Amino acid sequence: MTQLLKKAIELPLDLLNDMYIKSYYKKGIKCPDMRVDDLKDEKTIILADEFESETIGLGGTLLKSKTLNSEKTLVYITNQDKYSEEEESILMEKIKKLYNIGEIVRIKDDDKSSSEKLVDLLKKVSPSRIYTPFLFNGSERQIRVTKILLEALKMYDTEFRNIWMYESSTPNDLRIINRLISLNKEEYMQKTEIYLNFKRNRNEDFDAYGVIDRNKALLLGDTRVYAAETFIKLSYKSAKDAEKILLDKGFKSDDIYGFTNKMNLLSAFLKKKNKRILYNNNLNYALKASFIESQEEDYGL
Repeated sequence: MTQLLKKAIELPLDLLNDMYIKSYYKKGIKCPDMRVDDLKDEKTIILADEFESETIGLGGTLLKSKTLNSEKTLVYITNQDKYSEEEESILMEKIKKLYNIGEIVRIKDDDKSSSEKLVDLLKKVSPSRIYTPFLFNGSERQIRVTKILLEALKMYDTEFRNIWMYESSTPNDLRIINRLISLNKEEYMQKTEIYLNFKRNRNEDFDAYGVIDRNKALLLGDTRVYAAETFIKLSYKSAKDAEKILLDKGFKSDDIYGFTNKMNLLSAFLKKKNKRILYNNNLNYALKASFIESQEEDYGL
């Protein structure tokens, strides 16, 4: 009886989720500097707050870039110890093989030297692309990772222009998404299999992330695209502008509701909607000028 009652509750909610999310992404791409499948052979650093975050946010992108001759370094910035040293070592080796990662580094976020350690790594790798969580996020840990990156770039290179901010459980405003990586069915299914393969997530609901990825394909209006991952590509300076705007407006991660499963997926779009609109309007106003400026520089317009 309990299972029947659960299904009776979940079914209409699933239908409501599907209807709303489809209508959201069917609006299409709205950013003036949008590019699709902009992947290159280049030295890359991927930042995450814990195991699995990189798979949720850009697992398909990492799979898609596996065949490129890009040197990839994955960096976990965290103060959490969820795994034993042996478990962590096994996971790292597994992730290396899955995504063709050259090196995995763990930086302990428990003192003021985190950004300095990241500077040392930046000097060693000399990346031309960095992936990191977007600052507009319901997870304080993920925001912390990106703030450490900005502190490090202030010491390393304030002219750095190729920061790709990914989303995980906090849907981003369509007006500020300016990079999209398309996924075919095989890449999408492989991403799903990788996520479910992690021990900690075997009893978690990946369906919510899958719903978002599948519906992001609607942004392109191309039926050949099965799923997609989205990013906000920023320079150091425009990222600092975004950080300042959120700070000035009193942004707190508690204002943004992220999803963990299909039951709370709709809440991630609608909870505290007025605050989301306020923050997104200000971000769009500030970043659009940066996007247009970047477009002019890239294309010589």
